[in-house]
Amino acid sequence: YSSVQTKLTDYMAAGRPTLFVGPKGSASGEFVQRESTGFVVHAQDAATLAEGLKGIRANDVALCQFAATSAAKAATVFSQSAVQQRLYDFLQQVFHRLQPASNPAPVVQG
Repeated sequence: YSSVQTKLTDYMAAGRPTLFVGPKGSASGEFVQRESTGFVVHAQDAATLAEGLKGIRANDVALCQFAATSAAKAATVFSQSAVQQRLYDFLQQVFHRLQPASNPAPVVQG
């Protein structure tokens, strides 16, 4: 989640579906798609974007589902305690990698 624009989680916390418009392969676009929090339109021109927006506007059920998913994920995956726990776990991993190996056990040959 580290390379996703933080405004996406703000939209999610507001219980709003998101609309990502941009190139394929973008971390934010992949996030929106993977987490089912909104629509992704890979548009390079106004006509393609307009067609994508018409499809979105005609899909009230998806809008409601994306809004509900956004709010639920914001309350769980991106809650303050969940983010703090992920940060703590990450820092613990870093800390353990920085620790020198303590007296390794001798190799016993039989």
